[in-house]
Amino acid sequence: MRRSRPIATFLAIVAALAVGGCGSSGGSGVPDAKIVAALGLTTVNGNYVIDKNPFCSVQKLLHDATEVKDAASSGLVLASKDATVGIKVISPFAPACRKNAEKALQKLAKKQ
Repeated sequence: MRRSRPIATFLAIVAALAVGGCGSSGGSGVPDAKIVAALGLTTVNGNYVIDKNPFCSVQKLLHDATEVKDAASSGLVLASKDATVGIKVISPFAPACRKNAEKALQKLAKKQ
C-alpha cells in the first residue's frame, strides 16, 4: 500500500505536466507580441496596421502552420516561406507593405 502512494503521486505529476504541455502546444505558435513587434504593427480603428497606413491593414494574426493553412483559402494571407507564421490582410493591401511584411515574417519564422 505504501508503495502505491509514490507511484500515484508520480503519475499525477506526469498527467499534470502532460495536460500543461497540451495546453501550451495549442498556443505554441508565435505570440502576438512577437508578430506585432516584427511587423511594427499599431492599432487603428480596431485593426492592426503597418506604418500607420490604412492600406496596410491586418485582419488577423496567424500564429502557427495550422492557422496559416486554415486562412490561406481566403487568398488574403501573407506568410513566411515555411508557412509557420503569417497575417490575414484586409484588401486592398499596398504592395510595399506586402513586401516588407513578407520579409519580417520570414525573419520571425527563422527565429523559431
